[in-house]
Amino acid sequence: MKGIIKRLFSGSFIYGLGKFLPKLAGFFLIPIYTRFLDPADYGIVAIASAVSGILSKILGMGLRGAVTRNYFDYVDDPQETRDYLGTVFLFFLGVTVPFVALLNIFGKPIFNNLFASTPFYPYIALSLWIALFSATGGIIMSLYRAREQAHRYVTIQVSKFLLSTGLIIL
Repeated sequence: MKGIIKRLFSGSFIYGLGKFLPKLAGFFLIPIYTRFLDPADYGIVAIASAVSGILSKILGMGLRGAVTRNYFDYVDDPQETRDYLGTVFLFFLGVTVPFVALLNIFGKPIFNNLFASTPFYPYIALSLWIALFSATGGIIMSLYRAREQAHRYVTIQVSKFLLSTGLIIL
């Protein structure tokens, strides 16, 4: 019993730290953002972030929760687990990659009508691909959660934050 409680508090602390640190660092990055970005750039970043955030939820198709839930149905048999996860990822990639590619090819008129002040290339086009990678990472992160691999989960969370911050500044 003591081991379970210790594991619970340890995992909770690591997950909490992984959620809290990027937000704290984001707060301290405000002076850097204000130094390098003008108000128009803030608008572009906000629109690109909104497009990416909404589309990543749509592209995720609820698979994060499905992976977490169904992982425990197959955890006793490694081959079934591999088959299940392989099927999920093949389905995910088979649907989302062509969808994002088609949006990149044919989406310019749609997004130009929605966001006239934000150029499709490179901002919205990059947001589409960021949404795809975010949805993919979300599925992988839910698998890490199901396997109770908190350190890997937090490493990806912090890496994602550092990458997005670097790209925003760039």
